[in-house]
Amino acid sequence: MSFLFQDPQARSAVTELLASRGLSFKHNALIAVAYRELRKKKIAQKTIVIDGLCRDGHHNAIFRIWDSLLKEWFTTPFAQRVVVLDRGGYAPRHPGIRYRLVPRAQQELVKESEMLKTICEEENAELFISTHYTSVEGTPSVMPVYDMIPEKIGINLSAPTWVPKHLAIMRASAFFCISESTRKDLLKVFRDIDGASTVVTYCGVDRAIFKPSGREDLSTLRKSLNIDRPYFVIPGCHATHKNISMFFDAMRKLPSQNGFKVLVTGDLSESDLDSLPTECEMIAAHLSDDELCAAYSGALAVLYPSSYDGFGLPILEAMTCECPVICSPWGAIPEVAGSAAMYVKD
Repeated sequence: MSFLFQDPQARSAVTELLASRGLSFKHNALIAVAYRELRKKKIAQKTIVIDGLCRDGHHNAIFRIWDSLLKEWFTTPFAQRVVVLDRGGYAPRHPGIRYRLVPRAQQELVKESEMLKTICEEENAELFISTHYTSVEGTPSVMPVYDMIPEKIGINLSAPTWVPKHLAIMRASAFFCISESTRKDLLKVFRDIDGASTVVTYCGVDRAIFKPSGREDLSTLRKSLNIDRPYFVIPGCHATHKNISMFFDAMRKLPSQNGFKVLVTGDLSESDLDSLPTECEMIAAHLSDDELCAAYSGALAVLYPSSYDGFGLPILEAMTCECPVICSPWGAIPEVAGSAAMYVKD
């Protein structure tokens, strides 16, 4: 079994690509060599292997969680124990953390497990943690649980997409859940799990990044996105459980709905926007952290009427930027918003 890039020319190309993203590796040859050549000698110190699965170029909530954790860890001796498996060069990166470039997630679950088992043996791992539902045999693991969305909203759990998640749950020694709501749902769905093996670890926001923006940043954002009237922010609305149709149903009751714009952040195309039932002018944009802070800071409100959520990180980010939040009272949302939001059920 070998890495993705097996010839020197391809290896050179991928090295240049990673360098263009500000990524460098002490041993670039490790991008392409066979596993049996990776380590002739086992590492003496016990390590914690973190499988850093992140969507290509998308700084979603899971990326933010792990970026914050690594940022905290690299300033402590604990960082010396950590090895992050960087899938294709997209893992959050911080100095003081050791990274190992590995292929992106395999389609075949058996091959994926074999690869991770080999890596854990080579790295002398005493603990394995995956950012997104990969798992390994033979090494104790702690599993982060972000939500129980597929189990709660009735998605077909026999589909191949969800097999790795349930396998990871079976193999895990302990679980950290990002809300009490998620912890309760985990124990309700998987009744064999011992409650003593679960703990709640709430998400946080880096206040050095998320804070109210100044007038100049607000003006720049408005000009770049052509926002010439009051606007709402929707942090992604492509998933059914986000329940965003409730907002549009409400807006249709206003005689002046075309007096507002709606900024949608996330993975939406123009055709997706055209299919939404509203006369409000919709704007879809991928925003940097600074732009997102400006978007929150200048908005009338952030809309988050989700029918279920394992946490709701955009609520916390918006409030940190002093933006009002209109949200639903379901799932973990009340744990995040407390008494500081406007709650709506219909």
